[in-house]
Amino acid sequence: MNRIPLLLFAVLIVSMISLSGCFGTATTGEIEVDSSNSEGAKFVAPSDGSYEIAIIGGSYCYLPQYDPEWEVYGGWRTMLHMYINKPVEWSKSGKWGPNPINSDGTIGPDKYAPDPSTAETNGKDSSKTIQLNKGEYIIFLVHDGRYYYYDNKGTVKVRITRLEDQQE
Repeated sequence: MNRIPLLLFAVLIVSMISLSGCFGTATTGEIEVDSSNSEGAKFVAPSDGSYEIAIIGGSYCYLPQYDPEWEVYGGWRTMLHMYINKPVEWSKSGKWGPNPINSDGTIGPDKYAPDPSTAETNGKDSSKTIQLNKGEYIIFLVHDGRYYYYDNKGTVKVRITRLEDQQE
């Protein structure tokens, strides 16, 4: 009698391992991009392959509601800049100091929302596929003036999945 639950558990594990190859993907992990960090968040590829980058939750606001510019630039968003195999580049100083420039692309809509949950809904499941070799990296960063990240609120959650070669 005691062997049946153990045997069923073993069959379940073997089935899960067998089925995982049928889907053609293997989750690499999740990271959170803290909007108050001017360094961003870095993902380093553990192996060669195509990686799907997907926003799975969260949102941020980089302008406090009491700021006089709120009506023009305020709101919540999920858009992230991506710097692939290079450090973040900064513009010359402007109205809010240097800003991130020359990114290799963005993920998430370039759209403001009135509240965190609407922004999260707008950005959820935004995705891109990027080819990386082992050791190559992506830095994810929210947009703001370099010296103004300290007052940002929120994080954006990103899932990174290595897509296995379908011909294997």
